[in-house]
Amino acid sequence: MALDTTCLFTLTDSLRFIWELTHRCNESCIHCCANASARGDEELSTGQIKQAFGNLAERDWGSFYASGGEPMVREDFLELLQIASTHIPSRNINFATNGKAITPRFAKQVAGLNLGTALVSLDGYNPETAKLFRGPQTAYNDAVNAMRLLSEEGIRVRLGVVIWAGNYQHLEDFARIGYENGAHTVFFNWLMPVGRAGTNSNLQVSPSLYLPIAQEILDIKSQYSSRVEIGYHRFGLISANSGECQAGRRILHCLPDGTVTPCSWLYKADPTMASRKKLHEAPLDEILQEEPFCNVQRIIDQRRQKGVGPGCLAVCKLFTGSYMGYDPLYDGKGAWVR
Repeated sequence: MALDTTCLFTLTDSLRFIWELTHRCNESCIHCCANASARGDEELSTGQIKQAFGNLAERDWGSFYASGGEPMVREDFLELLQIASTHIPSRNINFATNGKAITPRFAKQVAGLNLGTALVSLDGYNPETAKLFRGPQTAYNDAVNAMRLLSEEGIRVRLGVVIWAGNYQHLEDFARIGYENGAHTVFFNWLMPVGRAGTNSNLQVSPSLYLPIAQEILDIKSQYSSRVEIGYHRFGLISANSGECQAGRRILHCLPDGTVTPCSWLYKADPTMASRKKLHEAPLDEILQEEPFCNVQRIIDQRRQKGVGPGCLAVCKLFTGSYMGYDPLYDGKGAWVR
């Protein structure tokens, strides 16, 4: 079974770095895992981010993912991508956006950087549901327009879809929308109860539908195999042979103020999992000696000793209330697959 069966991220043979460059946003999504807002939180300056990249130890960064908030609200966003490309191969640099600020000029500029993938988020299958989920009346058209503009410039586009109560009966519509508007991949993600989604319980889809939805996604993947790639995480059973959580080992995450965590989802499930030193103040190797990163390995060792099997630590914490609980997808014992 693939190593990333347990993981909420796509893993590669090298390291993945997720950087929330800002918690400011030009939308007001009712599920936002970062609690982003128009004002946001403290964030690093351009110069401090340049220092932070200098403090990244020489490592094989297989994937650098710039996210937010909405990273494009930063006026220096293009400059930050250029800074990143001096430390990381440009094709390994990816960014997320809701599409609202994508213009023909920006699309051309990004194309010139020869980056990896632009992830465009859309969770409504029509303008009405997109507005309900994201706020602006134009949310649907903004995302569709962004996909078209970026793909027309030769940029690889991934349409990212969060599965929630308002769209789970319309998943095939997203495959069609992605295909018709130039997306290379349509990627489905289960809604995690963190941030605003943690207080808006009406957004959640019943876990009893998890496996039927997984099968539907597999059917869509087969149906659209010659048109658009269909991707997903954790829509299969986890066994004793599945890979263990890679938080803090093959996955690292940075907050807007330079705080480093073992994994963005793990930090959102447990905010104590955060460094004391900031990335623009200390080398990464020094930060990785701090307690949160050591604690992750201790938890994994304790799970192994207790015999609860592999699992995503964030998912276990959020859905069982304990790091020692069975992953909900653990075959035969997880709460969603018994």
